Amino acid sequence: MHPKAGKMNLRSNRPKLYIIFVLVVFLFLTLIIIASKQEPSTLTYKDAVQAYGYYYSSDQTGNFEIYMGQNEGKPKQITSDSRYDSWWPRISPDESRLIFYRTPKGVHDQDYSKTSLWLMDTSSGGHPTQIIANNAFGWHQHGHAEWSPNGTKLVMFAGTKINPQLWLTDANGRDPKKITNHGGVNLDPSWSPDGTKIVYIACPNNVCLPSDQEVYTIETKTGSRSRITSDDIRDQDPYFSHDGTEIAFLSQMTGASRSKPAGVWEIRIQKKDGSIDTTKFGQVTSLPTWSSDGRWLYTHQLVYGDKSKFNLVRINRNDLQSADLLHNTVNNEEYISLPID
Repeated sequence: MHPKAGKMNLRSNRPKLYIIFVLVVFLFLTLIIIASKQEPSTLTYKDAVQAYGYYYSSDQTGNFEIYMGQNEGKPKQITSDSRYDSWWPRISPDESRLIFYRTPKGVHDQDYSKTSLWLMDTSSGGHPTQIIANNAFGWHQHGHAEWSPNGTKLVMFAGTKINPQLWLTDANGRDPKKITNHGGVNLDPSWSPDGTKIVYIACPNNVCLPSDQEVYTIETKTGSRSRITSDDIRDQDPYFSHDGTEIAFLSQMTGASRSKPAGVWEIRIQKKDGSIDTTKFGQVTSLPTWSSDGRWLYTHQLVYGDKSKFNLVRINRNDLQSADLLHNTVNNEEYISLPID
């Protein structure tokens, strides 16, 4: 071919090449825009864990299922099995696995003798696997499982109904080891941020009335126990803040009455200096869960006379004022667990 003829052919093909290039760029940009507008529910489990703000359980389908929600946007349903109530979701520290409890439909958290613990791989969205069956290890009941900070262990209460103890298992619910051996009840364990302590509920004596339930800590290596509260107020569900300087817990401030049949429950927070801050809602404000920056406490709250029953709430740590979250649905009960932020 003559050199000049080759140049003529190249020149004549340039407009075609330019048009093809423009079309490829346009198609690429279109795909990016479409992907950016997809609903969160189309994300993979791993992406959704990072995109959403918190887990919660709700009976909006007729039985309790687990969802991921955020302050804006559509929630993502995680479980779907109408035979069970699925509740108490807890994500592993590396966000790769989720544990939760199941009970027969209609039981929810009202009978810990019917619980089983399940595990789901969040990276693949695989089917849940039962890791601790009902009545496993000779336990008459078990509940309140929490991941250790390094994700290698679970702590929970288990044993008899009148004298449950704290137990550790590996991350798959195997190799149980009892870490308390005290009278009364030993309940509601959770970890300190560095994993050296577990905060929980116990009683000073073998005979244990609800008003005797106090907050304790136990050293994970030595088993040394320390008492945190000392009053006649029933306490439940203690959790360390992420910097380890404060402990938030649930307290029954008044007993049942005609207008408030469950009594008044508030969140109390013990500060580093030992003083205690208390919310003043006068309703039923339940289990507190800290945001990672310590600015918020996530919980669920029952306002007497409110047809919505329990609703998702977050509380500002500084002024202890609440603000409703989204995804509350009328005549359903919704329980908050584990903010991810």
